[in-house]
Amino acid sequence: MEKNKVCTPTRIDIVGGLLDIWPIYTFIEDCFIVNFSIPVFTSVEWSQEKSVYEGKGEQNLPIQIKVSSPTHNYQSSFSNIKNILKDPKQELSLLQAHLKYWMNFFKEDNKNNSFFIEKKSFSLHLSSESPIGAGLGGSSSLCVSLSKMFCSLFDQSLTASELLLLCRDIEASLLHAPAGIQDYVPAIESEENKLYIIQNTPFAPEWEKQKVPLDFFKDHFLLIDTERSHHSGNSNWEILKKAVEQDQDILKALHLLRDNALNVVHLCKEQRWDDLPIYLEKENNLRQKYFSNWSPSSVSSLMDLMKKEGAGTVKLCGAGGGGSLLVFAKSKAHKGSLKKVCQKNKIPIIVEW
Repeated sequence: MEKNKVCTPTRIDIVGGLLDIWPIYTFIEDCFIVNFSIPVFTSVEWSQEKSVYEGKGEQNLPIQIKVSSPTHNYQSSFSNIKNILKDPKQELSLLQAHLKYWMNFFKEDNKNNSFFIEKKSFSLHLSSESPIGAGLGGSSSLCVSLSKMFCSLFDQSLTASELLLLCRDIEASLLHAPAGIQDYVPAIESEENKLYIIQNTPFAPEWEKQKVPLDFFKDHFLLIDTERSHHSGNSNWEILKKAVEQDQDILKALHLLRDNALNVVHLCKEQRWDDLPIYLEKENNLRQKYFSNWSPSSVSSLMDLMKKEGAGTVKLCGAGGGGSLLVFAKSKAHKGSLKKVCQKNKIPIIVEW
């Protein structure tokens, strides 16, 4: 058996989420997004037997598919690709979107079709270490992992920008709404604990990266799971519609988020990490004020608990409504206390650096 594997990290959004969605960044100048990759990975693992399959095209090809996450497992077998595309299981939706795109490489007159003809069986395992709906860009990371797998299978070479735009469009086809681009950058770069300063430019997004200040994070930060899943497509679409309709409150909020993001860009370049919690708090407060259903009561209660037990600030990750919380502890001792509170209340800690 020939086995191959692709792993890509997920991310925590610090500031600027929403400003990476077209056409929002055309309404507002100098849109920056800052996020960083974390050691929470998605992966695509595949294997195939090298013995010759006596058949034509993908007909009767045994395909084994497994999908797993911290809270869910799915496994099934298919005789051919067409049957995968017809299956209504939600677990297969991202793979189906990729297969529809890559079907161009399955045509009989394409030399790459020999991959399916010459292999007796094909096994595929999609996995994510991120809880579903955690607001860490897990689906986007997995989308990049799948794209890298197909590029490897069919000997295709894509630039970083091409890979990003491909993944954006594939996810938009699933969301039935415009997708942002910030989540793909850490996954494409495939390095954990890197900070990214991302800007949308007229022709393609551009970004620069630097090291995450791990010592600072080890002393002060926790990433915890609210265990309340969120749906970024729905949340972002409501805000996008209002921005297109020139809702003045939403446009004001987006400008304020832009200003806050610009401050964090300067902070990162000057490495003034002690000031970071100030802007995390402002980011969360702006979203709480202007975006409905940003933090439901159960999430707000958890945020209040963290602050009561020694958190200086708490920021909800992703598009709101649930997901995970980035918790800043006032000191190393406070972080220890917060960890004990999480253990006592059975609150999952995703990363503690």
